[in-house]
Amino acid sequence: MNSIQNSLLLLLISILFVNCTPKATQVQRFHNPEEPINSILFLYGNIEDDILQLDKASYEKSLKGKFNDLENKGFRINLYEHLFSMLNPTLVYNYNSMFEDFKSYSYEEFQQKLEEKEIDHVLLVTQKERIILEENVIRRYQVHLMETRTGKPLWVSYGFQSGSLNGPKSLARGIKKDLEGENLIVLDSFR
Repeated sequence: MNSIQNSLLLLLISILFVNCTPKATQVQRFHNPEEPINSILFLYGNIEDDILQLDKASYEKSLKGKFNDLENKGFRINLYEHLFSMLNPTLVYNYNSMFEDFKSYSYEEFQQKLEEKEIDHVLLVTQKERIILEENVIRRYQVHLMETRTGKPLWVSYGFQSGSLNGPKSLARGIKKDLEGENLIVLDSFR
């Protein structure tokens, strides 16, 4: 392909990403919550490992120091702001309301902070893959909705995509659509 064809293809891909709400390509629902979820703690990190449950081993290996790192702080805050607004009336707590940036917390400290704020569910978004096409970067994400009491997942999805142009807003829109579609979050009709 010549450079004009490459540019046109990249423009077409970019337009498709801007206008489309990403949707997970793979979804696994484990069980239903006892009641609709009305609050969650949002965590984000570039984590390649699969996190099968929120226990000490997974925390130490995959989450510790990654959900509050400085490298991803800008994206994390931007995604949080979109989720906070889009998931309303579900209350979304940001990590930085409980944890400092760039500080290591033991699993016990992590759990204690969750208990202090009475957090029953964690929405963990992880970047799993990054593909570079010319000047456009496509990222794929996995989203976990986990119970803090048991550490077990309620719902896990993979395949949300976002391009360079639409990033956090589009990703948040896709997460909202899937959580609502699965009847996992509190909607206005529950209040």
